[in-house]
Amino acid sequence: MHDSQRDRLSIELLDPPQDMQEVESQEPRFISTLVETNGRYDGLIVHSPHEYETILYLNQMGVFNFVDDGSIQGCAVLKLSDGRKRSMSLWVEFITASGYLSARKIRSRFQTLVGQAVEKPQFSSMEGDAWAMNLTGAENVLLGVLIQLVSCLQCRRCAHYFLPQLDLLRGKPHHLLDQSSKLAWNLVRQLMLNARALENL
Repeated sequence: MHDSQRDRLSIELLDPPQDMQEVESQEPRFISTLVETNGRYDGLIVHSPHEYETILYLNQMGVFNFVDDGSIQGCAVLKLSDGRKRSMSLWVEFITASGYLSARKIRSRFQTLVGQAVEKPQFSSMEGDAWAMNLTGAENVLLGVLIQLVSCLQCRRCAHYFLPQLDLLRGKPHHLLDQSSKLAWNLVRQLMLNARALENL
């Protein structure tokens, strides 16, 4: 199996450390490298909110030899030690007919285990928390837009984004602008003071 091969799961992981612990408990041959230090995890590279990278060690690898097949410079493949029968290996389901350890088969098994871990009830219940976090982000964006709108309505001028010289509120009755400003400000207050405001709006 080549060390240079990196594969990303298409499954959205809500809690990578817990997911990896669950995988390790289901399949002791996979060892997670995540170590918690001062509230953060070493060995975890986060690419985006839904994508991360970690190194996974394969346990009990003593029956294999490293073989440089020359396919990728600086990398080696794992092959059963001479004299070992394929059926006697702990990794029998991942070994090809020629005795090599198959990266594709291991990757497939790992992805299946992660998928099962995410579907477990304790992990599925976290989806509500993830939704709440997404709503918090939406609230902040909405607040920013509404506050900007209040400012424009009170100044009775709203410049076009691409054509700043064009006033979108030009010619509108002042009493309607004031009334709209008050309505927008009420929305801002509700969003700021009521944590569940988006559910009621």
